[in-house]
Amino acid sequence: MAYGLGYLRLNPTSFWQLSLQEFHAAVSYDSSTRGLMSSSALEELMHHYPDN
Repeated sequence: MAYGLGYLRLNPTSFWQLSLQEFHAAVSYDSSTRGLMSSSALEELMHHYPDN
């Protein structure tokens, strides 16, 4: 809980709505070793998973 609410700064509602797979993905991602996402990778994700 401390990691989700503190480090990830999720609000309590969002934290409790996460599936175990989503939480594991968030916890296991380390931007210091993987680097930041490129803008083209972000655009591809936005294309495949639109907000509307």
